[in-house]
Amino acid sequence: MADHDSEIRCQMCGRLNPASVATCPDCGEPSQAATPGAGDRIFRDGPLLVIANNTSLPMICPLTNEPAQTRVEVLRYWHPRWVYVLLLFPCLYFLAVFFVQHTVSFSTGLSPQVVYRRQRDTYIVWGLWLLLSLLTLLLLATTQPTLVFFVFFLGLLIVFLLSLIAVAVRRELPSHKILTVHSVEKHWVRLAGCVPGYLDRFPDWAERRSSPEHHSP
Repeated sequence: MADHDSEIRCQMCGRLNPASVATCPDCGEPSQAATPGAGDRIFRDGPLLVIANNTSLPMICPLTNEPAQTRVEVLRYWHPRWVYVLLLFPCLYFLAVFFVQHTVSFSTGLSPQVVYRRQRDTYIVWGLWLLLSLLTLLLLATTQPTLVFFVFFLGLLIVFLLSLIAVAVRRELPSHKILTVHSVEKHWVRLAGCVPGYLDRFPDWAERRSSPEHHSP
């Protein structure tokens, strides 16, 4: 909402900016004047963040509610929980996933604290991978010193498997799981993991649903 003809108040941090600017200098939030309809893509629903798929969240970290240092693209895959029951029948499970799985993508800012944790945990995971790989190759070389080709190819296979494990472990680390998908309804996505202060920046989802000019998903 503009306070007068030449200025508009940032919906994220409350700063008054010229109506001609594209983003707020303080928090990086796109201007409501420059991007009509941006306020209709991000809401809060209790402890959850409700966004339209493929939304760019403001340059405020949702995990700490602090100004962001960098922006990251997040890609998630989600399907209803009942699908896990079909793991007893793998063929049915993969068939169901093909029809009911949703691809969720969004971008968000991360604070320096979160960026540091992600980098630290990445170094730890790959450091352990390197240590285990070297120990494995050393063990193979000392137990089978004459079987050079056998040791070489078996070592490559083990290192490759350890790499896959390292990638999977890294993706599941708390520092790398930037918000989790709670549910998906049509093109609306509910995300869990935001701190309360961050959620307070956005309008309430219940008010949007009750508004006569909008339709709930």
